[in-house]
Amino acid sequence: MRVPPSVAAALNAVPPPHPFDLDLYLSLVQDARGRRILIHDLPRAAVAAVCGAWIPWEGVDHVFIDPAADGLHRDHIIAHEIGHMFLDTTAGRNSGIDTTSLRLLLATVGAPPTVAVAARSGTDAHERDVELFALLTVTGQAPPRQSSRIDRVFSALDYP
Repeated sequence: MRVPPSVAAALNAVPPPHPFDLDLYLSLVQDARGRRILIHDLPRAAVAAVCGAWIPWEGVDHVFIDPAADGLHRDHIIAHEIGHMFLDTTAGRNSGIDTTSLRLLLATVGAPPTVAVAARSGTDAHERDVELFALLTVTGQAPPRQSSRIDRVFSALDYP
């Protein structure tokens, strides 16, 4: 599987530590971006809509995650939201989160309802790139090669 140039550039912007250490990686990303990252539990009402979201607000990157996520799953969700930060996939896009959940998240950080939000629920090309970024960040390795038949299907669907 090839890594799109934008994903490779994002990974090179702040190379993740291997073995992966979330606290160290968060520190590296904060230093590189010059912005604090705060991790919040998603409000219970929002968990049904998404398992992660990113709200950049007043010099702080607020990352919301499903409170039930732990271990590798938690690391992956946070890495995914960091992928949104580096791949800048929020501009002009629907976040995939319902209005009620969005209001809850924005109220948590004191942001007005016009703030762009990246929420993890989509399956478009941007989300695939962000997912690949998260996978490579946390595991440090590319996904295994698929069989040639699967490669042809992915190619026909324009999947990286």
